[in-house]
Amino acid sequence: MKLSAIRRFAGQQHGFVLMVGLLMLAVLSAIALDIARSALLQEKMVGASVHHLKAFNSAETAVRQAESEILAIDTLSGHPNLIDPACGVFQVDARSGEVRIRTTVYNAPPNGFNWGDGDGRQVQVCHKGNHDLDIDIHALESHLQHAGDYLGSCADAMPVEPWKTCHQKFGSVDRRLSWQQLSDL
Repeated sequence: MKLSAIRRFAGQQHGFVLMVGLLMLAVLSAIALDIARSALLQEKMVGASVHHLKAFNSAETAVRQAESEILAIDTLSGHPNLIDPACGVFQVDARSGEVRIRTTVYNAPPNGFNWGDGDGRQVQVCHKGNHDLDIDIHALESHLQHAGDYLGSCADAMPVEPWKTCHQKFGSVDRRLSWQQLSDL
């Protein structure tokens, strides 16, 4: 080919090359914009995760503090959040931001049976199915012989195992029984 033919061919292709170049620039710009959006979204998600983790840690710290206070008490009389007064099971709630944690914690009765009169010096027995008695542990043996007597309150239905102690149900060690995270996300 001669040089003039090459120049004429290049001149005709100049518009096509320009269009292809502009199209490639548009595609690359769209890809770059998509990458930038993705990076921004990831940054927001990391920030939200860090915020949620801080709120979770704060709520868990508050729950542990409340549980420690509950386990330090030696009388259950009049204590709020008591969900099982016979065995000393409490519900503990703590909230931080959108994170809420709920636990149940067991404060084992010192007598092994139940908290009785609230300080564990006596045992609560439902006597003949119609009234509660707080009796001395030594009198428990005679109540084992009475039909209709069982450990606990008459307000509760007679359990399947009427003489099952709190220590048999939950153990003899104070501890957390359950844990739930309740989020408002």
